[in-house]
Amino acid sequence: MSEHLYLATKNTVCAIEKASGKIAWGAKLRRGIFKGGSSFVSLADDEMHLFAHTHGYLYCLSKSDGRVLWENELSGLGYQLAMLSGGVVPVSTGSEHLYLATTNTVCGIEKASGNIAWEAELHHGVFGSGSSFVSLVDDETHLFAHTRGYLYCLSKSDSRVVWENELSGLGYELAMLSAGVVPASIGSERMYLATKNTVCAIEKASGNIAWRTEPLRHGLFKGGSSFVSLVDDETHLFAHTRGYLYCLSKSDSRVVWENELSGLGYEVAMLSAGVVPVSTGSEHLYLATNNTVCAIEKESGKIAWGVELPHGLNFVSLVDDETHLFAHTHGYLYCLTKSDGRVLGENKLSGLGYELAMLSAGILSASTGHQTPLFAEDSKSSGGGGGGRGGGSNGGGNGG
Repeated sequence: MSEHLYLATKNTVCAIEKASGKIAWGAKLRRGIFKGGSSFVSLADDEMHLFAHTHGYLYCLSKSDGRVLWENELSGLGYQLAMLSGGVVPVSTGSEHLYLATTNTVCGIEKASGNIAWEAELHHGVFGSGSSFVSLVDDETHLFAHTRGYLYCLSKSDSRVVWENELSGLGYELAMLSAGVVPASIGSERMYLATKNTVCAIEKASGNIAWRTEPLRHGLFKGGSSFVSLVDDETHLFAHTRGYLYCLSKSDSRVVWENELSGLGYEVAMLSAGVVPVSTGSEHLYLATNNTVCAIEKESGKIAWGVELPHGLNFVSLVDDETHLFAHTHGYLYCLTKSDGRVLGENKLSGLGYELAMLSAGILSASTGHQTPLFAEDSKSSGGGGGGRGGGSNGGGNGG
């Protein structure tokens, strides 16, 4: 386990002490935001480094002090949102490359230097005024990318497109991907995709659809969004759309249970299946939506506990480690116990604004660490103590 949680928002990356909620260091990215520009920051990590992308620039920062080790303008790749993969999967304790997907392109980037090792433009995806957003996941040897209705499998070693699939009938919506790599299983023969109110299992070797569900019974209605949130554990998939949560069997697509989640609204939800490297599963699934965090029993779909956060708005970012949940909404960061949803502490993160945030709990397959009490009880009343902000240095990593 790691002593720090990492947060990226409003052109800034922070390390936050799990034990107290204090900001250990904050690094303001030198470029990215400009007039009219988005302040959203994509974030990925490996054992020692953080990788952040915002508005066309990619940064590598040291986890220990926030120092910017390199930056890359990624010329020609535009200023769209990017998906990042740090190349860390359960069976490999690191990778020489970071992988980035943006503006209909997937890149392999050398972690040591920031240089682009290879670049692959996807044949389909962007057209007319279509979106250039690319969903990206990886397993040990391949990358899987989805954009505008097409799914691609690329070799990590040389960018070769192994196969592509048009996914006929599934539309052109954003898709959530899961590569089927969980700590208890070294790889998987399938990857899983959720889009347009449908969940599919896709054979990694060929790209063929092994099974696809009928459109989920609830979720999509007139004028409603078809976005589906998706996570998996060893044997099941959990999908959320428009206020309904589903549990599906990975083997045959059977819907094991569904739950309307009454009172939680119809917003987009963040899901965590409670699978971390040192535990091969969990009895609970964790969901964050509409300013609320819930623990849901995997076996039955019943809500074990639900906590409404004191501050914030609808969208909630969520990550977990072995014993705790970390939730961010509208400028506030919370630490909750997994066992009963008790809020151990909160931090207003003064000066970091109210934008959406990306979170990383700093849990990697190479470090199992030790468990530490998080957000000490005496920090709760003080709001986590945002005053502990150190400054990164070099290349624009001065204190946020």
